[in-house]
Amino acid sequence: MITVEAIIDEKGQVKILQPVPLQGARRALVVVLDEPALDSDFPHIAKVMFTGGESAVIRGTRVKVSQIVGYLLMGETPQSIAEQVLPFLKLEQVLDAQRYYEAHREEIDEERRENSEEAGRKVLADKLGEDQYRKLTGG
Repeated sequence: MITVEAIIDEKGQVKILQPVPLQGARRALVVVLDEPALDSDFPHIAKVMFTGGESAVIRGTRVKVSQIVGYLLMGETPQSIAEQVLPFLKLEQVLDAQRYYEAHREEIDEERRENSEEAGRKVLADKLGEDQYRKLTGG
């Protein structure tokens, strides 16, 4: 038995989201989950609430689209991410994250800015005050 993810549209049509390797026809049992369907343009992307707010992630993981973008900006390819950097991801998932970024560039770029080391230093300095921050960081 294998588990596959699918979307059932408002007409009741089932769309399987990934290839299913089978040797011949098989019976299938469909369980309808009590959660909204994914954006059909990005079937491998979900929005998840984190402590700092909502983020787009690879569905079924905690890997943020912004993290995938970071690897791509460092020179990794979708193939190298799927094969070497995050081998638990499939190439289709990484490519979906890349397409999501292209369609939601402003949202993801803002998330990357908010989660940068520089932004973290500013939050800490604001919270501690300049003198305490200098003591703590030696800067």
